[in-house]
Amino acid sequence: MIAASPALNPVINKKIRMLVTPEGVAFHIEIASYGARIAAYIIDLILIYGTLLVLILLGLWLADGKLGAWENASLGIIGILLFFGLRNFWFILFEMGPRGATPGKQFLRLRVIARDGGRLNAANVVARNLMRELEVTLPFAFIALAQSLYGWLAGGWILCFILFPLLNRDRMRVGDLVGGTWVITVPRSKILPRIGEDVKHHPVYAFSAAQLDAYGAYELQMLENILRGTDHKALHLVADTIRTKIDWWENDDDLNFLHAYYAAVKARLERKLLLGRRRADKFDQP
Repeated sequence: MIAASPALNPVINKKIRMLVTPEGVAFHIEIASYGARIAAYIIDLILIYGTLLVLILLGLWLADGKLGAWENASLGIIGILLFFGLRNFWFILFEMGPRGATPGKQFLRLRVIARDGGRLNAANVVARNLMRELEVTLPFAFIALAQSLYGWLAGGWILCFILFPLLNRDRMRVGDLVGGTWVITVPRSKILPRIGEDVKHHPVYAFSAAQLDAYGAYELQMLENILRGTDHKALHLVADTIRTKIDWWENDDDLNFLHAYYAAVKARLERKLLLGRRRADKFDQP
């Protein structure tokens, strides 16, 4: 989730959308441009084909030219299956990671998010990426293998899917529509090297273990985005939400409270990580 930024002004930028999380916190996000998405996809394809080429060359080197006809046919089938798995799982595994982005998207500062404001889950990612087989891969296969008429039909199929992001204001491909996702631009934010440590007057906060376990790593990342932003209304709303969630009724400054809670949760998650256990989010029960 991306906190509001002065650069993301809906009045001057038509790509800005309002995203509301399940906790009721509103964020401004910027929809990625069509050109940036195409460029990211090309970068990923280069990396995928490069990886596949390395694996094929490694297999040929290990075989050392001693393969017969049956082994060569088997190697071809393995190569086809490997390419299918690589081109699909490449996108799925990277987008299910904490960055929600493939290397190509990371290079161009893009990421995939859920349109409902919740956490991006496996169903979102798998649906949006498997649709790519219908959008691109199968039609290209028809063009390569079919006769002229079917080739033209497949070409029209591809053209419809390629132009689909240009026909909707959110620049969604069909996979985004099915998976319930957006691809957004990640804004550059000011680095806060000591988030959670620069609390004014250094008040003492004694959070219990249960209060710290109310949230996980995903919510901690959202809280960090809030602390890096400038939206004071969102700051107050998040502080009240957390106070209600953990039954914290002391009347204290919102910013001090959030910094202190962030630092305490982060320290607890890091301690648990050393012991081999870390909650992914608030729904991940120990």
